[in-house]
Amino acid sequence: IDVTNKTSGNILYFNYTNIDIETPISLVLYDTVSFNDFVLKDLWPAFWNSTIKMFQVEFFVKANYHSGKIPYFLFFDWETKLPSSILPEEAQFSIVSKNEDSYGPIITSLKQFPILSRIDITQDTTVGWTFDIIDDYNGFKSGFITVRGSIDGSLYNFTISPSDAIYGDIFNGSYNINITILSRCISQDYIITDAKLYDEQGYNSTFSHASFTTSFIDSLSNPFIYYYGTEETLFKISTFCSSSEDTSPPELYSFEIINGPSQTNPLDVGSNSRDLHLSIKAKDNESGLKKGQTPSIYFSDSNGRVHKCNYITSINEISEFSSEFIFKCTLPIGFGYPYGLFLQVYSLINNGGYFSGFNTNDLSNLNVLFQIPSSLITMSTNYPSISDSGIITVDGGNLWIYGRGFSNINQITIVFDNSTTLFTPLTINKNYNGALYLSNIPSDLSPFYLKFEFQTNKVQIDPFKIIPYPKIEIVDIPDESEELPVNPEQQCQGAPRCNGPTNGYCSTTGCICYSPWIGNDCSSKTIIIPQPTINNTSPTTVVDIPSNNSKNDIIYKSIISIVSIREIGIDGTQIFEKKLEKWVYKNLTDNIYQYHTNITGKLNTTTNIEVTLEWFENESNITFANQVIKMNPSTIKYKIKIENHPFESKLNSLELVMSASIESKKTDNICSSNQFGNTTEGDNANYIKIQVENHSLYGKFIKRGVFDDSNIKSISNQIIFNEGSKNNEYSSNSLIAIKISYFESNVIIDPDFSVLIEPSPASKNSQNSICSSSSKLSTAKIAGIVVGCTVFVAVIIATIVYLIKRKKILYFEAKLKELNK
Repeated sequence: IDVTNKTSGNILYFNYTNIDIETPISLVLYDTVSFNDFVLKDLWPAFWNSTIKMFQVEFFVKANYHSGKIPYFLFFDWETKLPSSILPEEAQFSIVSKNEDSYGPIITSLKQFPILSRIDITQDTTVGWTFDIIDDYNGFKSGFITVRGSIDGSLYNFTISPSDAIYGDIFNGSYNINITILSRCISQDYIITDAKLYDEQGYNSTFSHASFTTSFIDSLSNPFIYYYGTEETLFKISTFCSSSEDTSPPELYSFEIINGPSQTNPLDVGSNSRDLHLSIKAKDNESGLKKGQTPSIYFSDSNGRVHKCNYITSINEISEFSSEFIFKCTLPIGFGYPYGLFLQVYSLINNGGYFSGFNTNDLSNLNVLFQIPSSLITMSTNYPSISDSGIITVDGGNLWIYGRGFSNINQITIVFDNSTTLFTPLTINKNYNGALYLSNIPSDLSPFYLKFEFQTNKVQIDPFKIIPYPKIEIVDIPDESEELPVNPEQQCQGAPRCNGPTNGYCSTTGCICYSPWIGNDCSSKTIIIPQPTINNTSPTTVVDIPSNNSKNDIIYKSIISIVSIREIGIDGTQIFEKKLEKWVYKNLTDNIYQYHTNITGKLNTTTNIEVTLEWFENESNITFANQVIKMNPSTIKYKIKIENHPFESKLNSLELVMSASIESKKTDNICSSNQFGNTTEGDNANYIKIQVENHSLYGKFIKRGVFDDSNIKSISNQIIFNEGSKNNEYSSNSLIAIKISYFESNVIIDPDFSVLIEPSPASKNSQNSICSSSSKLSTAKIAGIVVGCTVFVAVIIATIVYLIKRKKILYFEAKLKELNK
């Protein structure tokens, strides 16, 4: 698939011997760039396709991933994985990407402001950096940069997104970050210590000044890759403050829970209501609390787990030297049960360069909140809660969700951001208490939540948002080394072979004919006929073949037309068929004319069809799809272009159906036949020959087309059954389906037709022949039979007369003998 500047999808089909079709199987693509361990989000689940009797996995690949073969494995469980390396070549997965971009965004043009080696702070002063963020292909999405004070440990986190750009766009934008330093301060350096930037495809670039491990692992995706060795200069801004008035750190004098749990209303860490609202009051009576710096609360449990909370909903300035910080802390599920929680507070900083922190014992000694005892914490196990989900696309279908408390669920419905509810409940196919497998999820969904109805009359909307992936978009990229179809070698026919040396000669592909001879034995001859009359309503060509005696005496008529277009599914089922009946005609030249039509599909999408007919009066050579093709005299060529067809699936194909027929004025004592096969002249085409008596309509269908303006790919042609056909001995018709695989924007195909005279008329020995009944007698034969019968009757009468006379003579002689006695 091609992932150039776009996320693209593909579908893996596979089967497995002796396996339950309900077995959970997933596809995991190896990340050959970072080699990170996969997580649940990397699992692309398989489901059983009952139509084609195979497992099916739909998956996506990020835009601008690196080209080449991508390893993957089928995941059954942690012990059972099937790597792609042991699978055959046709099961390997390759990517084409003209703009490879697995590197996160990069920072350029980094500059400090003011541009001074040391900044003297005599009044409130703003310092900072300007820089550009570039990501040429994927585009910058979001990120953060952290600046830290070298003495007081003050922390400044800057969240950045393209909306913060001074100018530019996601591919190249200019930004700045700044810090306001009050005149009451200490001399110290402000240093960029951390940065992480994400692009639109999720690739990140990471820098950490404090962590050697992080810097080492992510050194190949460092946003400051252009600034190695400059950390001591560009990354640092030095400030000088004349004096410091402070000699002690900040004080904490109040720490409490605002909505504290009680014995009668304990904190239920098994439910979705796990929020605690806390208040910290602190002061520094010498230099005051440093603005822009806030404390953090830490919760720890008996297992040594720590949960940090720094989500502050408001800051109330009590006085010049005192402030209150209001926190909202959401605890993880089960955190603190059953042994309770201990609390700590850190990162209170003043303007004098001092900071303070308070562990559990310190808080206890201050007689403020230091723990939440086990008696105030409970954990229910019957509240459903989602921790993660599998993958679902906007096509809908099935979805795995993971979490806890799913055993007592009665019903699940979908809720959107605007509180709209889809009242059709989802189907719960599997329930493992910690995982649910849901189906009946409708298509075309925006991000949504799940509403659970459980136990008796309990309703809960889970805060976990499920974001459907875009529709699977699969674009086949032709392998440049792909071999286009070549007709097999054929034995040369005819006596002598190829009717040579005058009509043609024998080659490895079969007979090569000299114009105007044609066919597998070079015995058929192209007829020179007048140019057909232009049809100004449809691309239907009517070829009249006059007798040798009079041009007005039409003895044969052939008709070529375009019937319909239809989409065929991967399993061969017909998705739809549209008859092509209304055309717009345009005359281009005396021998070239054009027709346009369109069909409307789902969501008012339009497929455009353009047919250009060209009449070749003389023999010519044309080039189509990098192949030279000979046009015999009196040939009509159809150039058919189909544009913007909205395939329901990229595994589907189109079939353009054409009709070809020939009819004779003569109706008695003749035969018709039709043939379909491979040509022998090296043009790698199929031919169809529809013959009545000694004339035939000959069509040639090249086995290749031009896809999306430049890609040359194979197409196939086949004869299809025509329910409405009334073929007989004097009239024959065939439908030809030109099968076209998926294309992105357009495809061009190029069949042509001519009329031949055959060396011998069609007979009962011809392929697929229909002949006149032998019981029908011509006038001449009837006359002959009448004459024959007349003679026969005369002979019989003469014989009878002779016998009668002979009898009379014998009788008379006998009488004479008696008289003589």
